[in-house]
Amino acid sequence: MPVRSLEPLDNLSVDPVVAVAVQRVNPSQNHCGLLFREAGGDARLAHLAWHCDFRHEAATTTYTYARVDLHPLRSPAVAGWCAKVARANTNNIIPYGFSYPTACFDRKTGAWLLGQDGLGLTCATFVLAVLSSAGVNLVDVDRWDSRTEDEDWRQKIIDALGHRHAERASYLNAHREALRYRPEEVAGAALHALADYPVEMAKAVDAGERVNEQLSAG
Repeated sequence: MPVRSLEPLDNLSVDPVVAVAVQRVNPSQNHCGLLFREAGGDARLAHLAWHCDFRHEAATTTYTYARVDLHPLRSPAVAGWCAKVARANTNNIIPYGFSYPTACFDRKTGAWLLGQDGLGLTCATFVLAVLSSAGVNLVDVDRWDSRTEDEDWRQKIIDALGHRHAERASYLNAHREALRYRPEEVAGAALHALADYPVEMAKAVDAGERVNEQLSAG
């Protein structure tokens, strides 16, 4: 089990800091993003809200936060990279997708490299991809398993996209075999100590249950 707990925004006042932001959307769905604060700056939030709907905004108390355990000497660089990605992608071209593409952000500019077709991200894999590109691997993606209960979630996403983004829904329907990393599991993985990164699936799932308990408790 992780040794830390979710924190309110007020706790993240030390510069710099990086955290996974997580909130309850409905009883069966959470949403996550990246909080980052550069030295002397305000806490900002970067998250993929939906298909081609990337948001870079002030961090708010509607989320609670799982602080990413970073060596103090690395924190400024990782926070700076999160800020660079956030500033570079306000053109809203990051597509929603079930895949987990690696090397999808330009190493110099932080801009999304893969265009609006094909591979895309969820809110959770956006967090994983940005941190991975900064050299922080939260979860053991190479040993993640498929779960039959995630198929219902994929179908809900496809149905919801079909109302306004029929072509994207059709693409996802043809590529629905990709693994799912749940928002609460990504946040839960962040709560582990740095020495535990990348967190294996079983530990991330257990930590995700603890995150859900904290979110339910308000």
